[in-house]
Amino acid sequence: MNDTSLLIGIILAFCVLFPLLWFGVTRLLKKVAGTDQAVDVSVLGDKVADLGSGSARINGINHNHCLSMTQYQHGVILSVSGLFGGGQKVLLFKDIMSIKAKRYFILGQQVIIRLAGGEKISLYGRLAAQWKTNVDMPSE
Repeated sequence: MNDTSLLIGIILAFCVLFPLLWFGVTRLLKKVAGTDQAVDVSVLGDKVADLGSGSARINGINHNHCLSMTQYQHGVILSVSGLFGGGQKVLLFKDIMSIKAKRYFILGQQVIIRLAGGEKISLYGRLAAQWKTNVDMPSE
């Protein structure tokens, strides 16, 4: 076996194995983050606004620059980009136990949301700013 055929074999193996590994890892991260369940949008009411995209940490899994946030009457949906596994996380306003806004690093913004089930979601940068200025939670 010469060097050329070895190199071609390595490239072919990479072209087959990398997509399989990518698929497996994104499925695992999707499951751990809790974005693998089917979402029933009808319980959220009417769509209020698209709040843009940015970064968040859902149950300890970072989603850097691959989430979009959409506000509805009764909650918010965080949607992961399809390239990174897809999936959605629903935040119903009635399930939110606490919200804490703070700074991180020097100029960054962070919003920490704790849900009734013990889940923790941290929004960073642009998504945190959008949450603070645009999301009006109904008072019960």
